[in-house]
Amino acid sequence: MEAPALDDHFEIGKALYKQRNQLVSAFWSDGIILDSVEKRLRAHLFLMSHYIDLNEEVPSKENEVFIYLCRRILAHNEEVKLSGWIKAIKFLKEEGSKQKAAQNALSLFPPYDDYVELLETEYQETLQLRQQILAIWHKQNRKVEVPLVQQAFNTDGNPGLEMTAITYAAYQSHCSIELFKPYYSLVLNGKYSEVPRHMLEPALWGGIVRGDTNAKAALRRSIEEENDQLRARRLVRLAALSGDAEHFKIINAYKTKDPEYAYYFLALLGSKDSMNSIVSGLKKASDIGPAEMAWNWMTNTRLPHVPRMQLVDTSSREEDDFDDDEFDDFEYDAEDQDEIDENTADSSDTVPDAAVAEAWWNENKDLWSVEERYIGAKAETAAVLTQHASHKSGQAAHDILDKMAIESKAPIGNLADNWITLRKQELKGSVSKVDNNEGVQKSPRRPRMEKRYV
Repeated sequence: MEAPALDDHFEIGKALYKQRNQLVSAFWSDGIILDSVEKRLRAHLFLMSHYIDLNEEVPSKENEVFIYLCRRILAHNEEVKLSGWIKAIKFLKEEGSKQKAAQNALSLFPPYDDYVELLETEYQETLQLRQQILAIWHKQNRKVEVPLVQQAFNTDGNPGLEMTAITYAAYQSHCSIELFKPYYSLVLNGKYSEVPRHMLEPALWGGIVRGDTNAKAALRRSIEEENDQLRARRLVRLAALSGDAEHFKIINAYKTKDPEYAYYFLALLGSKDSMNSIVSGLKKASDIGPAEMAWNWMTNTRLPHVPRMQLVDTSSREEDDFDDDEFDDFEYDAEDQDEIDENTADSSDTVPDAAVAEAWWNENKDLWSVEERYIGAKAETAAVLTQHASHKSGQAAHDILDKMAIESKAPIGNLADNWITLRKQELKGSVSKVDNNEGVQKSPRRPRMEKRYV
């Protein structure tokens, strides 16, 4: 039987896979658009899984290899399905496009039921694949037994595997805090130079998310000691996620070193002091761009733009120009994404109107508590964070979910790297789980059918 317009489905599938990769790797993208892209991608893959040429040559481009593998994994025929997973595992050993496609195929369409042993056996028998398989399990948010994870902590010469293992453990509630303490205890004992740098940040996160005050103390000392810009940036991010009011001074001072990220971290901290600093940044020519992004995060609104030269004369602007209706809550709409991108793009001719921001803040700051954290002009609660986690993708989604873990005082698993529809399913129950400090439990077994994914 001939497939209806199979070539069209193939081309659309390639484009959707590429678009998904762009959305999930972006700094901050629209989760509703991602949801739409992923649903259409699964639909096209499902249709193509009914029409497979067993003699088809393996393509070379990443998006084509992904479709090649997924069509087989989704097939009704059990032998074809098994061959798809086996080929994907084989491609993990090859550098380049095949490897990347196989990682995504196995992360999004993992072996299940009788086939789960495929990756488990490969993990035990093939040392070169342990890091990749553990990374796939991390993206799947799959529960891996602690001894299996712990044996990857000390590999003597494989820092990538060690970092992948401790990162996985930090996000999983079944992994004890004792796995992380030895690393940040060295910092507290004045032995910062002895800490394996690739292990420090995930170890600190493992302690902070489990509520260890010693981990927070070690974090502050690590920020003082660290000279590498990228490592320092990741440590300051943890300071913002932790929500401690005393971290405001650390993050605010970081503006002199890395303003683009410092303002975002201020927004991630979400305090009243953060908002004061962000509003001030909108009046500083060198900080306007990152301050505007932080404003968008904190208020869920976009400021009107004015000619750049008008920035120097904001004091003469009449309050009548300010329309409070502009800052009413708005609904996310996928059709608005182009407009959002256009309005938030850098422009050499215009700047966000700092006077409007200042007027809004003057009207509302007395309503903000110094003890609360805010996002989208609302105090952070489990329900508010759940809503934002469902509407964001990219790094922003990771950060929102990490904030949820901080609120829960326990790891909630890694919900950021799988299908966003699965994330939403997990988040439906997360509000009650946050209250009970239970974290995210292992997903129930699902039937060996393509409906598992579509």
